[in-house]
Amino acid sequence: MTPFRRLRQILRCLDVSLVNVLYDVLMFHYISVTRCSDGRQLVSEKKARRGYSPPLFTKRVGGRHLMERGAFYYPLYVKDISLFGGEDSQAKPNLSVKAQTYLTELIQQEPSEVLKSMAEALFFHTLAILHAPTYRKENSGALQQDWPRVPLPTSAAALQDSAALGHQIAALLDPEAEVSGVTTGTIHPELRFIAILRHSAGRPINPATDDLAVTAGWGYLINEETVTMPGQGKLVKRDDNAYDILLNDVSYWEHVPQAVWEYTLGGYPVLKKWLSYREQKVLGRDLHPEEARTFTEIARRIAALLDLQGDLDRNYQAVKQNLYTWGTNA
Repeated sequence: MTPFRRLRQILRCLDVSLVNVLYDVLMFHYISVTRCSDGRQLVSEKKARRGYSPPLFTKRVGGRHLMERGAFYYPLYVKDISLFGGEDSQAKPNLSVKAQTYLTELIQQEPSEVLKSMAEALFFHTLAILHAPTYRKENSGALQQDWPRVPLPTSAAALQDSAALGHQIAALLDPEAEVSGVTTGTIHPELRFIAILRHSAGRPINPATDDLAVTAGWGYLINEETVTMPGQGKLVKRDDNAYDILLNDVSYWEHVPQAVWEYTLGGYPVLKKWLSYREQKVLGRDLHPEEARTFTEIARRIAALLDLQGDLDRNYQAVKQNLYTWGTNA
């Protein structure tokens, strides 16, 4: 039996199907679901129609289409709660029995202490491994067919080191989390000139005019204007393996690296998907200045994620060299 363990054998899935079906009728059920954890969740899918996508990290319950084929949510902590009361106020790590056994064996402590000290490490280790490019390449066939399988290290130190990378990924994937050097503080030099908002005349952007109107054809409405579809849009290929991304005829985001522009999550190209919902005819207005800055921040987050790939691969290889071996009944 492979020493890699399916994601579903480590974390229990939060079934959000009722949230989507009964949202308008049973709002209290939606609230109850969001109270089941402290908000932190991995979002994954069993198999992807368009190719494997690494898990997302979110603090909010979303829809099944957060990932292209069908998203499943794995909270870090859960509470025992029902629709009609009976809440257990103590949040508990959302671990399978086998995951608890692994952590107990790993640090040789009582189960209660393991859950307090190591559950988060296992959660963020999973995020780090599943974002490693080499992991995706080596397991591409299996990832097309079933749940991701996660290799587990044999030492607590290795698990914590891996989790540290997972924490970095989580912060970059969370649009509500400020990241020093990426979205706040002194921006890292390699990120400083990514997706700078410019005017073709060289003057400052003026929100009072049409400078922030997205009219380059990035999105349009169908089905009686109830569904947004991505459009072709307009971009200009630069000589430095990057693009200028046009909002309209006069405004553009300068220097978006090709790898950043083509980056996908959940089966969707992140930046192009974002733009499709901001087209003026879809949004019904021009962008606010802070929304235009959000595009820049997303591009920088993606660039920072890409910069982590070398560290993620080295971590994956280190874990593979010292694998925890599950028993035949695991």
